[in-house]
Amino acid sequence: SDERWNKFKALSKTDKEKVINDTYDRARSEWTAVSRKVLDELAKNSEESRKAAIDLTLGEASKKFELMRDQLNTLTELNLENAEKASSEANAAYRLAMSILTAAIIVGVILGVILAGIIGMAITKPINAAVASLKDIAQGEGDLTRRLPADSKDEVGELARWFNTFLTKLQGIIREVSQNAGVVDESSGNLLGIASNL
Repeated sequence: SDERWNKFKALSKTDKEKVINDTYDRARSEWTAVSRKVLDELAKNSEESRKAAIDLTLGEASKKFELMRDQLNTLTELNLENAEKASSEANAAYRLAMSILTAAIIVGVILGVILAGIIGMAITKPINAAVASLKDIAQGEGDLTRRLPADSKDEVGELARWFNTFLTKLQGIIREVSQNAGVVDESSGNLLGIASNL
């Protein structure tokens, strides 16, 4: 019991616990001394010594033992109070941590949704603009002088630049075909004149 008591005393932190520990140590020391007297009286093995041992056991030793037990009960109650206080503090810290975690998750989800919307708009806006421009070109009676806006430096901008290059080349081909058609028309007119003369 001494070994266990000394281990317990080493864990005591508050002044109140230390005062109770000191009171217990004094009571135990006095109880040990009285118990030694009881054993000494019993060792004499006489009627008077046995009666003196019983009187010491039921009197002074019992009082010292009760004082020791009272100190242990006080320490137990004090430790229970400390445990309840620590438990309520831990519960409060847990609730606070859960509130912070829940708030962080909600804020994270909201930010994720907002970022997904912004990124989605950043991706789809240039594509929609390119689609609208292509639609205008297609529905605009084949106006090959129109070009797609190629301001962005992403894939959509590159697509627009290459499509504009394609339109430029196509416009050149159509110009050549138109010029050649004019030459052919003139040549066929000349041939018709020659045929009429013949």
